[in-house]
Amino acid sequence: MPHNSLALILRGKTEFSESKMDDLFEAVTYRLGTMYEADYMKKELYEKLHDLIKDKRLVTRPIGGGLRYGKPMQYLALALTESGFG
Repeated sequence: MPHNSLALILRGKTEFSESKMDDLFEAVTYRLGTMYEADYMKKELYEKLHDLIKDKRLVTRPIGGGLRYGKPMQYLALALTESGFG
């Protein structure tokens, strides 16, 4: 129900009970905190993956031989980012 209450506040409604406002405040601060932690974890994971790929040379040559990839780190980082994993 916090979404509906927040939408009402954004449309100008100002009459809510104190307990309703407390519940809404708790829901919003929880979600903001969760978003902050998710962003932090994403950044840390990206940096660790970047270091692992660079240090261990996980992306060097295509399987079965052939030409080397020109920018493996950039392509892998892009793939991870676009997939929502990185």
